[in-house]
Amino acid sequence: MKLPSYSRPASGLIRERYSCRKFLPSPIPESRVEELRSFAASLEVPSGAPPRFVLFASKEGDSAELRGLGTYGMIQNPAAFAAVILGPGCDILGLGWATELLVLKATELGIGSCWLGGTFRRGRFAKAAGLRRGEKLAVVIALGLEAEGAREASIRRRVHGNTRKAWAEIFYEGAFERPIAGPGELARLSLAPGWTEALEGLRLSPSASNKQPWALVKTQEGWELYLRRDRGYYPRFARRLGMPDLQANDTGIAMVHLALEARERGLSGTWATEGTALDPDGLLPQKVALFV
Repeated sequence: MKLPSYSRPASGLIRERYSCRKFLPSPIPESRVEELRSFAASLEVPSGAPPRFVLFASKEGDSAELRGLGTYGMIQNPAAFAAVILGPGCDILGLGWATELLVLKATELGIGSCWLGGTFRRGRFAKAAGLRRGEKLAVVIALGLEAEGAREASIRRRVHGNTRKAWAEIFYEGAFERPIAGPGELARLSLAPGWTEALEGLRLSPSASNKQPWALVKTQEGWELYLRRDRGYYPRFARRLGMPDLQANDTGIAMVHLALEARERGLSGTWATEGTALDPDGLLPQKVALFV
């Protein structure tokens, strides 16, 4: 499994990316759209098959490509959408992994983005994407050129209750009973200095409603990644609404953030999922991968 490279450090792209909901009323330059399509087609995932991406983009003077696709007023002036499709052999962790790689590529190209897990007209997007047998529409990414004030509005939303969890709520030594309170505690674990930035990159991962449903436990083998579901995102509830397992998807996003950050800092390690299995209805913390 090969991670793609970017023209700028991935750590910078991770910190630059935000949920942009307000775009300029103009199309994305066609060359950038084609670069994004080509990038999406090249992506690999830790296990199984990658998701399929279908990119809809408006052109100068012609918005027919997006006509009829809706986001219930959540997004202003979207210039493009990427429909992300879960097909045979593609697991939900890989879907989150590959889609976040695409989002970071959009950031590199100067394209704003916003993950949409449920606030879009699912039937219309599914029809436009031309779903094949055995496929399901998982999520949609809204894309466009960032409008003035969009970033400031996003910051205000985060300040009003949407901040990231503290280190002690995410990182642990050996067991959940021993939280790692902050970066200063990494020295006693005999970890290289680069791990501070790598773990912070994972902590900054986007997630549905900013719930951050994952935890990382340092053991002798490596870093064990756990999915800790939030009560409002139980998979059975999501299935009734025709939605994917969004918190498992979020865990795939966290995985790729750590992989990119570790590679950038020369830290050895790769994700392994052998011996783990995602319980689609598991409500207790469950180990989904090991970074070793």
